[in-house]
Amino acid sequence: MAIAASAVAPLDRRYLRIGPNDGRGRKFLKITGRSLLYAALALTAAQRVDANKHWAPDVFLGAAAGLTAGYSICSAHAPPENDAQRDHAAGSLRPTLVPVAGGLALSWSF
Repeated sequence: MAIAASAVAPLDRRYLRIGPNDGRGRKFLKITGRSLLYAALALTAAQRVDANKHWAPDVFLGAAAGLTAGYSICSAHAPPENDAQRDHAAGSLRPTLVPVAGGLALSWSF
């Protein structure tokens, strides 16, 4: 179950996210594709329980673990969205001051 769930994240993130230049037809197709993708995951889970291959908690935890792993990997490899993330992605070892409750903290990202 975790393998099936972990395949959902890359497909969703790579091909089925709605972009700013998508027209109405493309948006409809992407929403339909996402619906079918998650429905396939739910039907796979239901089939595994119905066939007595897994118990319901096993299916739920497997799906949760697979989705978490898939989305974590996709998030780690996503392009940076702002300047701070771009500096971090470029391997910047410069210290930065970060505001915290009651003052400032010195932070290094590597």
